[in-house]
Amino acid sequence: MSDLDDRLFKKYPDLLRQLKKSGSYMSYGIMCDSGWEFLLDTLFQHIQTYVNRNKLPQPEIGGIKEKWGNLVIFIDVEDDLIRGMVSHTMFLSRFYCEECGTTKNVGTTTKGWLRVRCINCVRDIKQTGWKQND
Repeated sequence: MSDLDDRLFKKYPDLLRQLKKSGSYMSYGIMCDSGWEFLLDTLFQHIQTYVNRNKLPQPEIGGIKEKWGNLVIFIDVEDDLIRGMVSHTMFLSRFYCEECGTTKNVGTTTKGWLRVRCINCVRDIKQTGWKQND
């Protein structure tokens, strides 16, 4: 497990129990950079508080990854409010640098892999291209 996996698992073991389950998609770990840790931590805190206060069945995160420059979170849950929280977090990921977590001058690389990066974290703008996100 990565440092990001460890930090979040210590705080949210019930939500992230799939991390320890051999053969599950989550057993590969959280497949994004640590710049999105703030988004994930905030989301998990809100989900867990909501579940505990309302005595709802414990949901589990089935996967977390970066895809096409966005955060993607898989969760098996029927609750519309939790689904909305997850969707909102995935939307917000477009405005946070996946590498450092800043919200200033964030854009998406335009050549090769699409990645959300601030202008300071783009290594070679000529090679990767970059367009600021609106």
